[in-house]
Amino acid sequence: MFGVKRLFILAVFAVSFTLALPTYAQEFNTQELDTQETDVTASVLDPKFKFEIPPEYQTELPQDKAKLAPKPKPVKKPLFDLGFLGPIFQLIFYGLLALAVVYILYLILNTIIATRRSTVNADKTAETPDIPAYQPDAETARVLIDDADSLAAQGKFAEAVHILLFRSIQDIEDKRPHHVKRSLTSREIASLSILSPKARNVFSQIGKLVEKSFFGGGLLSMEDYELSKAAYKAFAFENVTQSKTVRSTRTRR
Repeated sequence: MFGVKRLFILAVFAVSFTLALPTYAQEFNTQELDTQETDVTASVLDPKFKFEIPPEYQTELPQDKAKLAPKPKPVKKPLFDLGFLGPIFQLIFYGLLALAVVYILYLILNTIIATRRSTVNADKTAETPDIPAYQPDAETARVLIDDADSLAAQGKFAEAVHILLFRSIQDIEDKRPHHVKRSLTSREIASLSILSPKARNVFSQIGKLVEKSFFGGGLLSMEDYELSKAAYKAFAFENVTQSKTVRSTRTRR
């Protein structure tokens, strides 16, 4: 019986101690904090711990300055806002840049192609043999002039001029085969590369008179024939005249 009472008393004491322990701990912590605050306050108030903060040190938070800073004034927009044209001008710039690049490439390629063509043409010209200009021999020219004079003596001036032209064309074909085609006109024949400048002038002059008489129905006079004959003789006997001139010059020296 005595043991049961003793256990009951111990249990009541344990419960009371348990309930009183949090209150005692709280009072102890309060007293300790008060003591610490008193010590900190005393330390702050103590002149030994007073010091000045350098001006370069930041003592305020950035957000505090932002709150105190005045709001920026709204920017006035111009009457005509052209800001939307920025992307358009950018596209125009890149477009012009692309065109400039293409143009430069075109010039480079054009120069290369022109250089190659000139090289090829030069090679072809070098490979092409030089063909001497046509000129009738002296005997053939004399026979042709005699036959033309016979027709002119009979008053057939158109036929005389005609024979000067067409027998000369036949002589060209005999001496320079494959240069005269049947479809060529007298004017086209007068522009052949195998003819000298003087020969082209002669054939052009005679060809116009032939066209006037045979195709235009016009009449030719003795004067027309003499002009054609003189032009033909100057061309046909050009080398002979030049050789005589050279010989006479040498003889005088």
